Amino acid sequence: MAFAYEADQYEVPAESPIERFDRRALEARLREADAFDAGEPNQMLDTPLHPQGDKPDCLLRSAQMAEHQQTGHDPGLDAFKQPAIERGVYDPGGGVTDLPQFVEAMNERPDIQAELYRGDGPQDIKDALDHGESVIACVDSYEFYKDVCNLEPNSGQHAIVVTGAGETAEGGWQFTVNDPNIEVPNVPVDGERFLTAWDAANRPMITVEKV
Repeated sequence: MAFAYEADQYEVPAESPIERFDRRALEARLREADAFDAGEPNQMLDTPLHPQGDKPDCLLRSAQMAEHQQTGHDPGLDAFKQPAIERGVYDPGGGVTDLPQFVEAMNERPDIQAELYRGDGPQDIKDALDHGESVIACVDSYEFYKDVCNLEPNSGQHAIVVTGAGETAEGGWQFTVNDPNIEVPNVPVDGERFLTAWDAANRPMITVEKV
């Protein structure tokens, strides 16, 4: 991992709701997809899924998923939403607006420790998962969804929980994610798609572990 972001180095653009695609058709297709064994048994494939619905709350829901996985208790949405509002970093129409400030709010929770990094590459994600940490990744919404919905470039960023990461036999990468936009857990994501979208967002990742 390269380094932790400083508060004045990074700000998340306003999140855009993912619109104009057939969510039910996509979820049906995902249910029919072949299962992917995304890594070692100690990776986070049993992370509870908390969808965001039609709210721009992907980062809040991702934090909720991460704490739920790490502690075994669901903290609920307001455990993260209210502190973000109090810090002035939550826009009801756009979601969380300042990632470092939000991570500071996460660290006010009594049972978890969160750290924000710019990842060097996919091995950082796999190493964190293998170590038992939950990983939240921020990806460029346009790059992540351009094959499944009609988004414009510069549509903001989207937070997802990476539940599995592994190298393929061909030397590439494959991931599984809990996407707050999709009501299906452990969605397989091709490495090229994930890494392109992650790189376009400057590779932010939040690791979360129980303390």
